[in-house]
Amino acid sequence: MARMIPRWMPLGAPFWVVVTGIGFLLAGVAILSGILHVLAARLIGLMLVIFELALIPLLFADPHQHAVWGANAYNLAAAGAAWIFAASITERHAQREYDPKMQFAEASALPRD
Repeated sequence: MARMIPRWMPLGAPFWVVVTGIGFLLAGVAILSGILHVLAARLIGLMLVIFELALIPLLFADPHQHAVWGANAYNLAAAGAAWIFAASITERHAQREYDPKMQFAEASALPRD
């Protein structure tokens, strides 16, 4: 992945590989735990769009390189999927807050002592 990071990025490619890896890991933990899960999903989508903006010059530098086109297509699909997921969990979270039947169903599912 370090080869795809533009040379003009400060602090070097290995730094950005580690930082984005940590970002993905923390976002995954947030989504799985439900703590700030909507924000985490939206930030993953934003991070992927920023990746896309950084990779656009590679398309123009060598337009016949199929790997760059494939990486861009995958990146756009992943960013779209992250935003769709964020919208989905936002809607689900809003329904739970405002639907008294859903709150009753969650409360009745709790174990009784």
